[in-house]
Amino acid sequence: MLELSSKYAIRALSYLSTLHSDDNQNTFVQVQSIAKKVQVPAPYLAKLLKELGQAGILETKKGVQGGVRLAKRPTGKLSFWEICASLSDPITQPSCLLNKGACNINSPCPFHEDWSKIQCSTNEFLKNSILKVPRC
Repeated sequence: MLELSSKYAIRALSYLSTLHSDDNQNTFVQVQSIAKKVQVPAPYLAKLLKELGQAGILETKKGVQGGVRLAKRPTGKLSFWEICASLSDPITQPSCLLNKGACNINSPCPFHEDWSKIQCSTNEFLKNSILKVPRC
């Protein structure tokens, strides 16, 4: 259901959220370390984490003391839906079960009503699945 990139990102961000505390919230974690811990290929994870950094979900730092850390947020929360949307996962976009793209409202497919309910339910689940992150 989720693209592999979203699954890997959620695993990595979940791991980073477990490291968060007042004592180490300023610590950057190296990508290699995260990749090993969550069992994701490091080059692929590095690409994903770069995208999450560009989306403002992570802070990134280059160099010897570099790595990534969760970006601070006013709410102290990050939803799985936000992660998926930042990676352009198709699950966050309306789609038709039979056709490419969204269903035509004027001429919906036979599954439109039921499929729309499933998509809505899935999006609500992702929006309510939350990681705790540092507060601003």
